[in-house]
Amino acid sequence: MVTEAEKAKREGIEKIAKARKEWFDQAIVLLDEFCLGRVSKFTIEHFKIFYAKKGGLPPPHPNCWGALLPMAARRKPSLVGRNGTYVKASMKSSHARPISEWFSKRAFDLK
Repeated sequence: MVTEAEKAKREGIEKIAKARKEWFDQAIVLLDEFCLGRVSKFTIEHFKIFYAKKGGLPPPHPNCWGALLPMAARRKPSLVGRNGTYVKASMKSSHARPISEWFSKRAFDLK
């Protein structure tokens, strides 16, 4: 028998999973736009600025940002790639930790 607490837990997990999926789907659409024609390397911080200017919704959890580019590389291998180097994060909220540099695989695509 499922208790009320277990039911509430399951409903909460489902709600968050749905919100994350919707956010990731929206973020990948904007990432595709961001990458089109981009020749220089970039970090998640560059994309976060672009995303905010485009009016993107905040992620359901701050850790979603860290998962976005690796997930995009798996879901859409023709979109982005990791170049193997790290730089110091510049956003205050990132506390100057090392973050991956990425490159657009769509740098020379034309629509």
